[in-house]
Amino acid sequence: MDAPDETPVATQEPTDQVRELTQDDRFRFIGQEFRDAIEAIRETHVELSPAALKLDSVEQFWEGAFKGPRSLSEEDLELLKAAFVDVPDEGLSAQELVDRVFEAVKHTAWGPEFALNFMRRVYRTPRGPIFHNSMLISAVSAFETHLARLAEEYYRCAPAALHDLPRESVKEFSLRELQDLGSVDEAIEIAIERRVTQLMFGSLTDWKKFFADRIKLDFADYAQIWDEVKEVFERRNCVVHNDSRASRRYVQNYSETEIGAPLYADVAYVEWAIERLELLGVLFHTQVWVKFALNQKEVIDALEITAFEALKDQRWVFSRALYEKWTQLPLSQAESHMAKVNLWITSKEEHGLAAIQSEVEAWDISGSDELYSLARLCLLDQVDGAFKLLPALIDRDKIDGRALATWPLLRPLREDPRINEHSEIMREYLHDENEISAAERLEVEAETAMDLDSFTSEVIDSGTDGTGEPEVTTSG
Repeated sequence: MDAPDETPVATQEPTDQVRELTQDDRFRFIGQEFRDAIEAIRETHVELSPAALKLDSVEQFWEGAFKGPRSLSEEDLELLKAAFVDVPDEGLSAQELVDRVFEAVKHTAWGPEFALNFMRRVYRTPRGPIFHNSMLISAVSAFETHLARLAEEYYRCAPAALHDLPRESVKEFSLRELQDLGSVDEAIEIAIERRVTQLMFGSLTDWKKFFADRIKLDFADYAQIWDEVKEVFERRNCVVHNDSRASRRYVQNYSETEIGAPLYADVAYVEWAIERLELLGVLFHTQVWVKFALNQKEVIDALEITAFEALKDQRWVFSRALYEKWTQLPLSQAESHMAKVNLWITSKEEHGLAAIQSEVEAWDISGSDELYSLARLCLLDQVDGAFKLLPALIDRDKIDGRALATWPLLRPLREDPRINEHSEIMREYLHDENEISAAERLEVEAETAMDLDSFTSEVIDSGTDGTGEPEVTTSG
């Protein structure tokens, strides 16, 4: 039950090279491209949220009210404190707060200007929600792009579908266009682009209808996630088309707030929305791929890698949903055992050992590999027994350095000092990973150097500075 192969799939190939891949490789590429896009949005949101929050902080608030060469002194602060004495339990309205500040500083030379700037700061649009809303828009855009890639691949797998609709059966290319294109393949690609572009201007309901009509797959099969994603899309529509305020349709379907009330996204909501979009995107991608897979094992392996990565990242809900989908695929006995073990890990981490104890104890592994005995012991936190089995499993290559270092199942062993007896095998794994990373860096650096050499040669040959303008030289 070694950790699955984690070899990444490149996601920066030129479009024509992607089309030359096998059908299964193209679907793998589409899935990796989507997950990379979502991960980039998630990381950006996590890293920049503190900076966005700081823009609405008290420190920024006070400093922003001073626009002259001076800043708040101790004496200034003492004056301002008077505005916040005896604040009623129900708080102050914005106007009451502005009036109090003005009364506190109106006799100073800087007071009136400060009060005016303070009023502007009180009534200004919060900066944090602008950032969060922009991340929400980006995440929805990545999801829509993913659906477009799946639609494109559907048409490539079933090009006859380009003629299905009566509207599409009329003449699509002029004779001149056909002469300019020069090949049927190019004509098909343009036809696909036109179909998908039209879908991109539609709604989430249009996407649902397209996949239900064409591939007989329905987003509603994932009822709860589908409803949650619909709410995310409706909120995005309010942000983009209704000045980030609740529309009548949003209030009727998803909220008890008033029509026109601000819809200010916060850190927690955006994190939740990104995960919902990613989950539906991965699950539906798997469903479409299964329909057209030349080799079902390709789908099984790709989904398990994604599920295991989420397991290592302690994304228990996300990982569990993927493993539950995985169990619906035609798995081998070993893969079924792995799914069961990793599903138990997610439940144990979320709800504690008691949530899985009776099931694990009743697990029938008679006649199975000794590896599953180790799994049962680790799930039940029976560390002494697990350490007795571990050396033999390592000797027989049933447990490798990667599994020992990264598999969440073995965390109870990693937290025990006795794991130091097996530190060498983990060191070898980390050393190998470092060599792979170093080789990848060297390859990227070499490619970059080649590009720069090529660019330099072109500039020298053309006598330009790379901008299309003649190179300017000086002589002294």
